[in-house]
Amino acid sequence: MIVAECKDVTKSFGKDKKIVLDKVNMQLEDGNIYALLGRNGAGKTTLLNCLCTKYLPDSGEICILGEEAYENEKVLSEICFMSDHMDVFDIRTVKYILTYASTFYEKWNLELQKRLLEFFGIGMNKLYGDLSKGQQTVIGIIIGLCSGCEIVLLDE
Repeated sequence: MIVAECKDVTKSFGKDKKIVLDKVNMQLEDGNIYALLGRNGAGKTTLLNCLCTKYLPDSGEICILGEEAYENEKVLSEICFMSDHMDVFDIRTVKYILTYASTFYEKWNLELQKRLLEFFGIGMNKLYGDLSKGQQTVIGIIIGLCSGCEIVLLDE
């Protein structure tokens, strides 16, 4: 089953309309892991932001789970997008962040959360801003895996 599809997706930025994505076509199938590889500025993050509708493409079509994603609550509830660092959480504890995330995602897997925190040795009372870059990335991965979403997008 195709879970995400881009058809001729184009996205540009700025007054000069610098093209970042130029007629991108791709299909992502259920049950697979995909990686976007490319140099800085190649458009990887822009593509992820288009898939989760943070950015709207200038042209083309993006379908998630067979439906248009933009302003589609049913589809958007099945996407978890995590960046490698969430500045907004720097002064929050891991417990606060995961409790917040668990209220946001209806299918949150608390048992998996506990196992992953134990496996990675991350304490619930640690401040996110005090974690190493690698541990911060692990928190994003834990949120993605525990979210219960059909599509998990991890940036960086």
